[in-house]
Amino acid sequence: MFKRWIAKIKVKRLLKGLKRNAEEVSVAAYYLKTSGAFKQILNSNIEVVALFPKRLLLEGREVELEVAEACEKLARKYRELIEAVEDFIKTYS
Repeated sequence: MFKRWIAKIKVKRLLKGLKRNAEEVSVAAYYLKTSGAFKQILNSNIEVVALFPKRLLLEGREVELEVAEACEKLARKYRELIEAVEDFIKTYS
């Protein structure tokens, strides 16, 4: 009985961490897409953009978008894992 209780506490902590991770990764993806540093520079006035190599800015923005996409994918996988854990809990509770 005691082992089952400990296992239940561990699973609840796991779920809490997974939910927090999914939310944080989703937020990171959103901010990279909407206001990444390279995007901000590219959208600023011409004088600021002229200070940096255009290729660097465009490649940096491309990487920001790739990372945002990877973050979204990771968040989806976290949510799938959360569902699997919750289904497991329902099955064995």
